[in-house]
Order: sequence, then structure tokens, then C-alpha cells
Amino acid sequence: MKRYLLNVFLFLAVQAVPAGALLWKWSHSPSDGYPAAILDKHRRLASLPPPRIIFIGGSGAAFGLDSPRIERELERNAVNMGLYARLGPEFMLSEVKSSLRSHDVVVLLFDYSLWIHSASRDALDEIVFIDLRSLGWMSWPDLHVFLDRGHRAIGAEARRTLRDWLLGADPEPALPPYSRASFNDHGDVVAHESMKRPAIQATGFRLPHHDSDLLRDRMTLLNDFFDHCRSRDVSVFFAYPPMMRETYSAHEEEIVAFHGLLKQKLRMPILGTPADTSSPGEYFFDTPDHLTAEGKARRTTTLIGQLRSAGIGR
Repeated sequence: MKRYLLNVFLFLAVQAVPAGALLWKWSHSPSDGYPAAILDKHRRLASLPPPRIIFIGGSGAAFGLDSPRIERELERNAVNMGLYARLGPEFMLSEVKSSLRSHDVVVLLFDYSLWIHSASRDALDEIVFIDLRSLGWMSWPDLHVFLDRGHRAIGAEARRTLRDWLLGADPEPALPPYSRASFNDHGDVVAHESMKRPAIQATGFRLPHHDSDLLRDRMTLLNDFFDHCRSRDVSVFFAYPPMMRETYSAHEEEIVAFHGLLKQKLRMPILGTPADTSSPGEYFFDTPDHLTAEGKARRTTTLIGQLRSAGIGR
């Protein structure tokens, strides 16, 4: 019996080391990396008094809005929750749901990639180690996968944390515009506005087949979110993300058909058309989703006009 208790004690002691490392990581200041901005966005969301306007999307939303200007011109406290598309649309909607209040306005600015790609397992693993609440924002299938394989991610993170403890190693600093400090208080990426524009990384363009299971799932997800919001007196609008004019011209027939499908299937109001958000290539920063300061100003002007036409703001 003594040997058994000793083994149990040793086992728990061994487990306590990585567990302590992880608890230390969660309780101390997180990394300065880009995903850690999720903490600042949620802090602002929780503290904002009504009336509020909340933007949800991927990095196209993060790089594509001037939220302080929207706040001034529409007279609604604004927060840009956009981070990156790899978190998946289920996560993006779920993380905001419980924070919505009566008379809020929500604008969905989904990157086109969100219609064809599921959440990245690595991105979800990473965000959990930044904000433990992320476990509650995952879809059940994603959470099931995390719990099934999470011990490997937890073990790897514990080893890294222990190594940093023992060696006194500091992680490499995150560099703008992909750092936590690259965001303003409203949740917009602004660091790139003073940076030299690099070569744009081509990512290709693709839309889902109109009869695909994934597209049907996305439509159901958005309509369920709309119904949830409507039952709580929250207004929801769908708005198109920025697109290079060259891409729009090359895929115009497909894009117009997709717009028609969304108008038919989505229950929420749609602001404008994909053509309204297409711009020449010089208005994009490093990817076909990320706008320069000038591109952001154009996009913000268009969106403010669309929202005013929908009855939001002055």
C-alpha cells in the first residue's frame, strides 16, 4: 500500500510540473504575438457601453476598417473583433454571442476563405493557450478534436514553457504588423499604415460549389446566428470583404452568381454587392485581403454609407 501511495504521489508530482508551467503561462502576461490581441478585443467588448457596433471577421476585417471613424460618424461605440480566418466562422460567432446586448449592431465581414475552409487545428490550439475561454467558443466537433488530441499540444506547450523557465529564454518578439501592439484600442490593425508596402502574396481565389455541404453548413450557421440575435433585439448585417478589382473582373460571373445565392438563402440584410468593395491592387498591403491606409479609408467610407442607408447612425 505504501508503494502504491508513493507511486501515486510521484505521478501527481510529475504532472504538477507541466500543469504549474501552464497555469503560470495562463496567469501571466501572454505573448506579444498577433493572436494575443484577442484579449484586448474582448476587454473592449466587455467594457463598451451602448449603443455599440461590433465587427466580426478574419484578418480582412482587422486590416480593413477605421473603427474610430465609424464610431464618430455613426455615433456608436465600435469594436473590431476581426483577427484571422483560421479560427473559423463558428468560433468567431460563438466568442461574441454571450456578450451581445439589446440594440447592438453586428456587421459580419467574412473573408471569402471562410466559405471554403474549416478552422485550423493549430490556430485553435494556439488561441487556447492565450485565452482559456476559447474552449467554450469552439464548435463541438472542434472541441472534441482538441480534447482528443489536446494532450499532445498541452505537452508541447508545457515543455516549451519549462525550457524557457530553465534557460531564461525570451521568445523572439513579434514584428509589426503581425503583433499585438499593431492594433489600436478599437481592434484595427494600424501598424502597417506607416510601413513600406511589400509584394502581395498571391493566395488564389475560389468560391464553394452552390450545392456543397460546406456552403449549406455556413448558410445554416449564419441564419442561426441571425435568429439568435433577432430574438435579443440585436441587428445583424452581412457585408462583403475587400477584393482586388483584377480578381473581381476575372471571376465576375461566378461572384455575381454567389451574391445572388446569398440574397436568396441568407435571412439577414446584405450591405451592397461584391463590386462595391473591389479596389485597384495598389490599395492592398501584403495579401489580397489586407488593405493599405488608403484602401481602408475607401472601404470605411463605403461601409458607413451602406450602414446609413440601412438606418444605422445619422
